[in-house]
Amino acid sequence: MLKELLQTNIPSNVKEFGKLTKEKDPYYFGSWDSIDGDLVLRYWFWNRGHSAKNRKRVLVNEIEDLLRHCTKNGTIRRSDFESKCLKTNGDGPCGFAMAGRILEGLDIVEYDPTLHEFRITNMDKALKLVKQDTIESKM
Repeated sequence: MLKELLQTNIPSNVKEFGKLTKEKDPYYFGSWDSIDGDLVLRYWFWNRGHSAKNRKRVLVNEIEDLLRHCTKNGTIRRSDFESKCLKTNGDGPCGFAMAGRILEGLDIVEYDPTLHEFRITNMDKALKLVKQDTIESKM
């Protein structure tokens, strides 16, 4: 269900994802892709001189695992991201911001700049997505 929800909302409703440092340019949706059967959101952002685009990826199944893990404590910390999103994290630490902003775009989490973490603000929706994805993966 999360996959379908993301593909419905991105890029039709959400095309840009704010960086955690507000004064910096955002991340931009690039395309949807698949790697070994896993859905991948490709995104890009400008380098410091605005002369080249840096291209990265977020694996949707890793976002699902991250959300499932974090429904237990209600927050998504960078350490959670690093342990649950190995391939996405392998592309660089900006994946933490991207994963959080993707969930924020679905009105599931909100970034807390003081604690440097995302708080789950809609636990019912998060649990429904996690539960539904668990059911679908068992079928």
